[in-house]
Amino acid sequence: QLASWKQSKNKAGGSPAPFEFEWTLSHPLGFFLFSAYLKEVCHDYVLINFMEEVARWKSTQGRFRAEKTSFIASNYLLSPKMAVKVNTASAQTHATSEESTTTCHLG
Repeated sequence: QLASWKQSKNKAGGSPAPFEFEWTLSHPLGFFLFSAYLKEVCHDYVLINFMEEVARWKSTQGRFRAEKTSFIASNYLLSPKMAVKVNTASAQTHATSEESTTTCHLG
């Protein structure tokens, strides 16, 4: 099955055919429509919310990307006990970075 999929992918030149599943999700409008469908018709929020967060994460940079990574890990990937530890460590790191920024402004 995988081999036949790879062959069909190579024949298509590597890009998905218009309005197929892969093509739809690779375009922002298609992803939005698919997300709306899952939420409104299927009432499936967890998986699509995770996919939306990952899409947002891809477009972030710097400190905000680290914060988004922590958010995704604690909300979707870690057990509740581990999530509390990550959130506590993240809050301490954030407070420390704010203190050093404040010190620089005051000094």
